[in-house]
Order: sequence, then structure tokens, then C-alpha cells
Amino acid sequence: MKTAAWVTLFYGLIVIAGGIIGFLKANSTTSIVVGSISGFLLLLTALGMMGRMVAPAYLALAITLILDAFFTYRWIATYNFMPSGLMTVISTLVLLVLALLIRSRR
Repeated sequence: MKTAAWVTLFYGLIVIAGGIIGFLKANSTTSIVVGSISGFLLLLTALGMMGRMVAPAYLALAITLILDAFFTYRWIATYNFMPSGLMTVISTLVLLVLALLIRSRR
């Protein structure tokens, strides 16, 4: 479960950084609010997973799934790889890692 915790921790930091960059480049208040909240929740779930708890892994999986759906929608709507396409790829990889590690934990 430690691997999933580290992956979630780094993903949470990337989401927070993306929210800050979105605010600075596009003056998007929504970007910084959603990025900060979801990134902070991912950081909390990573800490819970480091404590060998399974429930935070399911919450991290749900948050990542929601973010992946959002970024995929944005990528399809705009056809711009940066930033939505890149975040779609990263989110999908994190989803796979979390799902495989949760499954192996059962």
C-alpha cells in the first residue's frame, strides 16, 4: 500500500500545482479552488494509506476517477493536449496503479 500512497501523494502535489498554474496563467479562480481542494484531499488519503488503511485508497480512487473524467472531457472539448491531455494521461496512470494495488491488497 506504500506504493499507492506515494503515487497518490505525488499526484496530489501535481493537482495542486496545476490549480496554481491555472490561476496564474488564466486567472481561473475555479482552477485554484478545485485544484487545492482535490489535491489536499489526495494528500490526506495518501497519509491514510501510509498508515496501512484501505478506506483512503478507495477515496483516492474516487477522486482520481472524477478528475480523470473532467480532464478527459476538457481534452475532447478543446483538443489541446496541454494541460488537459497531460492530466488525463497522468490521471489514468494513477487510476491503474491505485486499482491494481487495491485489488492486490484484497
